[in-house]
Amino acid sequence: MCSIVGSFKLQPSATVDLSFFDNAFDLMRHRGPDFEKYKIIDDICTLGHQRLAIIDVGKGSNQPMDSLSNHIVFNGEIYNYIELRDILIRNKIIFNTESDTEVLLKGLASEGVEFLNKLNGMFAFSYYSSLTKEMLLVRDRFGVKPLHYTIKKGVLYFSSEIKPLIKIKSNAKENYKIYDSFMQDLATDYDESTFIDGIYQVPKGHFLSVKDGKYELVKWYHGVDFEFDSTIFSNYNDTVDFVEELLTDAIDKRLRADVPVCITLSGGLDSSVIYTLIKDNLKRHIQPYTYTHPGSPTDEFYKVSKLVEKYNDFVCCVSADTSISVRDLEESLYFLEFPTWNPSSVAYMDMYKSIAKGGYKVVIEGHASDEILGGYSYVIRSAVFEYIKSFDFKKAKEVINVLNATNNKNIANKITIPRLIGAYIRNMLKGEKYNKSFQSGIDRLFDYKILPIVLRTFDRLTMRSSVESRSPFMDYRIVEVMKALPIEYKISKIGNKAILREILKKHGKEVIYKDQAKMGFSANLPEMFNSSDFRTLFKESLLNSPYERRYSSIFKQAKKISNQEVIGWAESGTLWKAASLSMINKMYRLNE
Repeated sequence: MCSIVGSFKLQPSATVDLSFFDNAFDLMRHRGPDFEKYKIIDDICTLGHQRLAIIDVGKGSNQPMDSLSNHIVFNGEIYNYIELRDILIRNKIIFNTESDTEVLLKGLASEGVEFLNKLNGMFAFSYYSSLTKEMLLVRDRFGVKPLHYTIKKGVLYFSSEIKPLIKIKSNAKENYKIYDSFMQDLATDYDESTFIDGIYQVPKGHFLSVKDGKYELVKWYHGVDFEFDSTIFSNYNDTVDFVEELLTDAIDKRLRADVPVCITLSGGLDSSVIYTLIKDNLKRHIQPYTYTHPGSPTDEFYKVSKLVEKYNDFVCCVSADTSISVRDLEESLYFLEFPTWNPSSVAYMDMYKSIAKGGYKVVIEGHASDEILGGYSYVIRSAVFEYIKSFDFKKAKEVINVLNATNNKNIANKITIPRLIGAYIRNMLKGEKYNKSFQSGIDRLFDYKILPIVLRTFDRLTMRSSVESRSPFMDYRIVEVMKALPIEYKISKIGNKAILREILKKHGKEVIYKDQAKMGFSANLPEMFNSSDFRTLFKESLLNSPYERRYSSIFKQAKKISNQEVIGWAESGTLWKAASLSMINKMYRLNE
């Protein structure tokens, strides 16, 4: 939902470049095509907003929104706005709209920043008091919605995406901290840094307080906003029921919209659980969409069709485009603003284009459960190490079976107990730190390596088509409970993400919960990379790249791959990492 822009004068003598707002609107109109406006609040603050109307779609809920001396521009959704509104009404607060924006505005005016901890949602907003002359730039607990800022000539400018800030900033240069972490760990977006030096993001769970020419980052979320009785974990069935009930409520709140809502189904656990609970528990209709790859190992249409047949639902299929062009790849990279793991983003972009054409503005999705429950094979390995350490070889063998079933069969070798015991011993000789705990691996996925990129990908690519993505797994209650779950609820002989498999088992979804492999929506990378157009693109990107010296070993390997007769799955990631950086450099004309 929407884009936000604004400026705040840090120095009284500073001059705001109002062309920033027109440029920002041009660059981000895809995020908010329904209405746009910027307003000079006073001699210090200017706020702008582009709206994707989803809740209370009437003109009365357009932004910037004002209430006495308080002003707000807001991107996101407050899913529990109805409950919060009822509480505020009981406290004699009067409302003029049915919007979640007004709930946020008047809740903050009434309770201050303490109101943030009551919010269940995804949000990035600017809240300004023309009385106190203080502006808050606030980001949600997990950084689902983006918020960036920079400072130029005594003025702080902010926007939902980076492109408007690059536009106003002269001589944009790389922030090699992010480039290095991307090349080493595929990690970006994990703190206040962005890939452009001097452009920052408000970190997740923080707000930036700006007043009297000074600004300060303040952490408002400390990971414990949901109170529950953890003793329930001692009873397996009770725990499964508790998580199912909580997840159902999270889904129910994310179905709140005054526009049509659909769901993407990949054939995997995450989206299947959500769809099943919508149909069985909430008794709601929702239109499913899926991505098909006939003949490809990434195609999971059979599982999707088996899932929906009980409910007599029709699945809208978006077929993989075998003629994906270089232009398509460059388009996805432009909207992503920085590379992710591989060009599979093209598949998602095609999906959201189709959803928008179908008349939908909101899509329910299952992303983020892998990062909460440790669904990646290299994290599952650490669970094996924990069992080896305690000499529980029975459970270690169970987890290894899961690990072998989870691995991508296109690139993986069979894993055995002796191999992992050997790896564990070698790690012990190097130092205890090399045998990381299962939970520390999950935390790294969630905070650093994977989830921040996942969130950027789904925000940028859905909003490119003026569609809002909502994931029930990002409900803070779900996150806090699942993080606290003992290891056997996260991985057991039933499989990885065991708690979700148990829920599907209860609902008789055998074709889903028994299947360990998960591909998700994905472009057929070998098919793409082996075409003549893509080979030419990558070779040109690798030739005389400004990053070749800094990442010489990766570029050397990538050049070798680009000249292979056949490029396979295993090599595609290396080639993409190197070539995509050069493409970004050209796209944003860095260092010119």
